[in-house]
Amino acid sequence: MALLIDKTIEIFPGVTIPQAYLRLEYSVNRYGKALSCNIVSYSSRESYSQEKNGGPKSSISSSRELPGFLEFSYDSSIDGLDILVVLHDKVKTSLSTEVLETVALRDPSTGQILTDPSTGDVLTEEVVKIPKFAMDSSISVVDL
Repeated sequence: MALLIDKTIEIFPGVTIPQAYLRLEYSVNRYGKALSCNIVSYSSRESYSQEKNGGPKSSISSSRELPGFLEFSYDSSIDGLDILVVLHDKVKTSLSTEVLETVALRDPSTGQILTDPSTGDVLTEEVVKIPKFAMDSSISVVDL
């Protein structure tokens, strides 16, 4: 099971690759309510194939941009029974979606939390906690 991401990725400071080939290794917890996914990244399908066939280790282990592990809730009655399709969709969505966080607004000069003078409610804003890794259109499901 794999995803191909067409995006320039920095794997070391100053060293980039034009795409990433992600192999997904998964397990379902014993109650069938969660999927755990190890993500092993390669610079190409060819580098994965060479390693698999006894060649040198070629996985990208030091990329700061690519997650190495993800976990998702899973309900076969809602998500469906084809775990491979479900997992690929969930990983693709995770990589192409920003994670937002609601934070309290603070006075820039004092650092105090701001409140609405008429209600006393804390004023908040949404900020990006984790930026999306890639655009949905640049992530393809391959080798399913």
